[in-house]
Amino acid sequence: MNSTNMLSEYLAEYLVDVITNLLGSVWSSDTNDSLPLNKFVKEFLKKAKTSYSVLIVSIFYLMRFRKKLSRLIHLNSAVACRKCFLMAVILSSKFLDDVHPSNFAWAKFSGIDIQEINDYEKMLLDFLDYDLYISKECFYGLSCSLAKYCEISISGIQLPIKKNKEYFSTYTRNDFCMDFYSLNQCVPNFDASNNPYYEALQTFTNVV
Repeated sequence: MNSTNMLSEYLAEYLVDVITNLLGSVWSSDTNDSLPLNKFVKEFLKKAKTSYSVLIVSIFYLMRFRKKLSRLIHLNSAVACRKCFLMAVILSSKFLDDVHPSNFAWAKFSGIDIQEINDYEKMLLDFLDYDLYISKECFYGLSCSLAKYCEISISGIQLPIKKNKEYFSTYTRNDFCMDFYSLNQCVPNFDASNNPYYEALQTFTNVV
């Protein structure tokens, strides 16, 4: 396996971890769940052949409506996590792609009832104030930051980032900035103030 493919696979694994941690910060893991969220996300992405861009925007949406998900805390954790993840992917796909799967197709991919998908879609659109827009700068900032984290990890450098439920449960835009700036300590010649990531990050953190 060449280094590019290795990085791509590692990045996919990392993004799945980001998604499961974001959702896990709202709902605790259900130990009785026959199919853990992490595995569900991986299998769904494989079946749906979700693009990298759709996945990045899905993470952006999850970060935006994460705080409002507390309204659903009474729901079964395994079911709610999967539906919210699915909705983020569906909304992302509809925003990015001129031709995208129908909700019926998403129901087939996920095994979730079509009516439930329609209901959750309306609810999460409301959480987002029906605003699905993400600027190129914002997308670039989030994408590059996640990719850079992955690149550092795969090269064997220890990241100063705690990827656990407790950390993500209180994750704020300031935390994101601190994570980003911490790259200065890890990457040779990484100057945040003169780096193209910097301006993009400012746009991103002002939106989240």
